[in-house]
Amino acid sequence: MSTEMKFYSDVQDDIGLIVTDKGLERPAVVWARDACAAYIHRYYPVHVQLNVLRTGSEDERKKMSVFIDACRVWSNQKSATSAELEKIKP
Repeated sequence: MSTEMKFYSDVQDDIGLIVTDKGLERPAVVWARDACAAYIHRYYPVHVQLNVLRTGSEDERKKMSVFIDACRVWSNQKSATSAELEKIKP
């Protein structure tokens, strides 16, 4: 059985809330945010983000920003799926 979540709603919220640096959060919200961060880092690890911001062209900075913003929009949906996240490309 695969452990990958297919739907944001697949994360069981009946286990209660999780304490995070943002306070008490539902597990599905934490999963979506973590999945989003991991996906961004797959294409833009922190050192690459810093290099783009520091020495990248305006087009490179815009491309990275659009990608990161799209991932963040995905993570804020109530019914986000892994398949939808995978469609977002830099």
